[in-house]
Order: sequence, then C-alpha cells, then structure tokens
Amino acid sequence: MLNKFKGNLVLKQENNLFLENEYDFKKIYVCKPDNYDHNKEYKFYVYTYKTNINKGLEVKINFGFESFREAIYFDELILIEGIGIKTALKIINKGYGEFSELIRANEIKEIVQKYNLSTNIINIFMPVSYTHLTLPTIASV
Repeated sequence: MLNKFKGNLVLKQENNLFLENEYDFKKIYVCKPDNYDHNKEYKFYVYTYKTNINKGLEVKINFGFESFREAIYFDELILIEGIGIKTALKIINKGYGEFSELIRANEIKEIVQKYNLSTNIINIFMPVSYTHLTLPTIASV
C-alpha cells in the first residue's frame, strides 16, 4: 500500500523517523536518516509492507521515500522473486537509475562493485522483460 504523509520530525531512532501532524503520528523507515533534521516538516511517499509472523501476528513496516518514483521502483523490485527488502533498499539508496542502466548494459562487474550485490542476485535481473518492469532512465530520475 502506498500513501503520502507530511509531518514534522519529532524523533529519530537509527533508521526510523517519527513524524507527526495535527491528525496522525507515523514511524517511517528511511535509508539516510542523517539527511533529516528535528522539528522540520517533511513529505514522504510511504510504502506499507505487511508480513505475518508467529501465529498470524501481522506486522506493518512503513518505508519512506522522497519521491513517488522511488516508492514505485521499490514496489516493483520487491515483487521480483528473490529480491527482498534489504536488496531493494540498497539499490534505491545507491542509485536505481544507474542500476537500471548497468543492468541494460550487462555490466555485472560494475554492479557488484558499486552495489555490493552477489552475482546470484544480479542474475535475477538479467532475464527480466523490460516491457513489464518500468526501469527509469538516468534522465528521468
């Protein structure tokens, strides 16, 4: 599920930001928490990831992205079998536009070096049909 949230940053704990506005309070996981200052207003596109753990207990994690494009790309990445949340966040954090270009150019060695991904993970992307996965170009990012 994808929503937009705008609020003032009231607390930071590791990668979690706690934001509030006059209607709501949200805990949002971000890749670079040092980019945000207390008592300032921020807008995030929030992807809510739901998972079930012990005996059907549902856990929700809110991942915050500064752009709608990043949030959509995250969603598309985690839909690929074998790509988890950590890998998707790593790709987005280090530059998903360049990642897409390197995949298209079959630059496996450069991807391994820059993104610190295993060749097994990179090979997951190689057979992906680019007609159904929207990979943004550097110009559009």
